[in-house]
Amino acid sequence: MANRMNNPDHRDAITLFARMGYASRGIVYVLVGGLATLAAFGQGGQTEGSRGALERVLTAPFGKIMLGLIAVGLVGYAM
Repeated sequence: MANRMNNPDHRDAITLFARMGYASRGIVYVLVGGLATLAAFGQGGQTEGSRGALERVLTAPFGKIMLGLIAVGLVGYAM
């Protein structure tokens, strides 16, 4: 066990990448759900799905950085 802590292998990196992917997927779902909730109350315009949610993120401050992190996470999810 002590040897494993001192010498991480590629499985640790893959596990971290996959977890980041699940988190990114969850963020996209939360964004879509939030926009749908706003639309239901008449404050958010139309519901546009995940594409519309990601376009909203792009227009936010630091949107390109956030979208890049989400994209890297979704690649991890795909792997």
